[in-house]
Amino acid sequence: MGKIMSAPRILLVEDEMLIAMDIESRLRDDGFDVAGPFATAQDAMENLDGPDIAAALLDINLRGGRSFDLAKEIIGRKIPPIFMSGAVDPDLPADLSACPIIEKPINSSKLLATLRSEIAKSAA
Repeated sequence: MGKIMSAPRILLVEDEMLIAMDIESRLRDDGFDVAGPFATAQDAMENLDGPDIAAALLDINLRGGRSFDLAKEIIGRKIPPIFMSGAVDPDLPADLSACPIIEKPINSSKLLATLRSEIAKSAA
């Protein structure tokens, strides 16, 4: 028997529960495993250890601040971050400016294509 491939695990950080539940459902329907959703960067940070995370979906503006420190932490762990924002022109710090941004409301096909692309790039 060959090794059973597990579903890629996605860290989901979104403080609007209905949006988080919608994204989680879309990810699971497309074969991803989901860590979260977490409403704060702190909660997500406390749950980074455990099963390997293939990529992270991070809402930029969270209760209690922004997700930039979390993004820097996960980049250090070789996990690609993908930001989500409802802002027309989100202001990313220079060291995070190369990270992809998905606009809200979320377009499922763009979200899934971006996730697959970032996972493939990080695996190469």
